[in-house]
Amino acid sequence: MRRKAEILDKINKRRKISKQGTATNKQVHYQTVVDEVRVDPDMGLLELIMRLFRSGRKLKPLVRKRQAQAVDSISEAKLLVHIIRATDVPIRQADYDQIEDHHRQGENKKG
Repeated sequence: MRRKAEILDKINKRRKISKQGTATNKQVHYQTVVDEVRVDPDMGLLELIMRLFRSGRKLKPLVRKRQAQAVDSISEAKLLVHIIRATDVPIRQADYDQIEDHHRQGENKKG
């Protein structure tokens, strides 16, 4: 019975998150990706066709603004750096020696 109650709690929590449109684990919701055409009974045929074929945005999640937080309230942060190109980058001597040994072995196999 306890296991069943835990499962039902998880299901209810996910339903609540889905209805709110916010997710704690960065799930993408249907409403943020798809912009559906709403059909009104008063809409003419030409207007309906124009709405269907208008140029829309790409299918990617909408960027939503986050509330500002004080720096003091943040306890941990992660920084992701993507390096495209670099020159004259210092490396450890042990790593340099491994690279040199690898090049020497390659030259010995050729020659």
